[in-house]
Amino acid sequence: MLYPNSLENKIGFDTIRSILLANCQFIEGKSHVRRMQFSHNFKDVNKQLGQTHEMLQLIELGVVLVPKCIDARTLLHDVRIEGTFLEAGDILDIVDALFSAMEIINVISSQAVGFKQLKALSSMVYFDSNIPKQIKEKFDNRGNLKDGASVDLKRIRMDKKKAQHQIRKSLNNVFMEAKAAGIVPRKQ
Repeated sequence: MLYPNSLENKIGFDTIRSILLANCQFIEGKSHVRRMQFSHNFKDVNKQLGQTHEMLQLIELGVVLVPKCIDARTLLHDVRIEGTFLEAGDILDIVDALFSAMEIINVISSQAVGFKQLKALSSMVYFDSNIPKQIKEKFDNRGNLKDGASVDLKRIRMDKKKAQHQIRKSLNNVFMEAKAAGIVPRKQ
């Protein structure tokens, strides 16, 4: 069955779409809203209404599911080139988003009764929960990579400390020699 292009305007969905777009915090969510179309398929409409109803029930129960959203696509696009790497903050953002997704999935799956639609939807999402934990362990509380995050990093940082120590020692020797030669004035 064909519907006129103006159907969204006539039923007010264009207003709903505008509100959704204005309140979406994530690019993928906005993209999803733009792809939404009128459907006359009872099964699809019933499924989407069920998902919405279950989400409202969770909110009414006081379970607030606010995901940490990032657009990892742009980050991953930037590191496609060999020799480029993510910044530590970007890695932590991805890890936080994964923890957020795990939390949402756990909340939905822990509901004893009901929530069939959301459980089915969240069952499509799987990743090894140990991966974000292992990544997070590589960082300190300030978001810096720990020296022991990798064998190579540990070696590089040790070499750097040795080099800094050697430079400090050399500068101190030069300063002492300059002081002894009278080039640098002594403290008064």
